[in-house]
Amino acid sequence: GEQSEPSSTPTLVDANGKALCSHAIWGRRCRWGKSCSFSHEVPLEVVARYRARAEVQIAKTNALWLASVPEVGVPPWLEEIHASPGAFRYDTLRWPLREAIARVFELASAEELSQLHTRPLAGEPPLCPTLLRAQAVTGHS
Repeated sequence: GEQSEPSSTPTLVDANGKALCSHAIWGRRCRWGKSCSFSHEVPLEVVARYRARAEVQIAKTNALWLASVPEVGVPPWLEEIHASPGAFRYDTLRWPLREAIARVFELASAEELSQLHTRPLAGEPPLCPTLLRAQAVTGHS
């Protein structure tokens, strides 16, 4: 008679010789659960080998995806905007930002924003972690 060719994929078995569930090998939940006729007791060396194989496949997939993303050049006009300083002029009478901040932080008229962290605490500590740290460093707690 004719002989069949051996399978290219070896049958993986657990410590008792029972064939392993393909879901369990890859670390996925078996869709048949307890009624599955295969073993879910995957030996650690099989888990490690398949996890390494999966990581290689994921890396190859990511590399292919990155290679498919077209490179986009930044137009010269936008490059010029990006290279320019980030300081902007605006109408301080129409948009009084410093005064708004002073109202939020309840600064006295002579008090500078840069000295806010030196002010002694009154009432509850500030919610801002940066301000709280700054006051702790300066000894105001």
